[in-house]
Amino acid sequence: MAAFTGLSGCVSTDEQPYLIPVAQKIMLDVRYFCPEGIAEGEKCTQPVTDLPLPLAQLIRDTGIGGVILFAENLQSTEQIVRLNDQLQQQAKVAGHGPLFIAIDQEGGRVMRLLPEWVLHLRQYGAGCQ
Repeated sequence: MAAFTGLSGCVSTDEQPYLIPVAQKIMLDVRYFCPEGIAEGEKCTQPVTDLPLPLAQLIRDTGIGGVILFAENLQSTEQIVRLNDQLQQQAKVAGHGPLFIAIDQEGGRVMRLLPEWVLHLRQYGAGCQ
């Protein structure tokens, strides 16, 4: 969150018109979030499966361009749809464009998505014809 402190005023484009375009280039890693903070030397391991209020506020205030989800954020089709809706709604209510939502899916040995969630490009291309 500290990295975004300087961007919190970016909604006012009259004074600093470059801040919105800068924020739009930021993709936020939302793998884990611990709103209560953590003890020194500890790691936050609480996965984001529903959008916490501080992250919702960050999206509204900064106009970031998108978020990156990881395996820890993905539990079921319904949960993924709900989280994506929550993320997009925050951008929309603040008057920002839609977020680019990505999943860290590298293929090969790294498989973040369950096989039933993967839409192969071959299948997508066939559906577009």
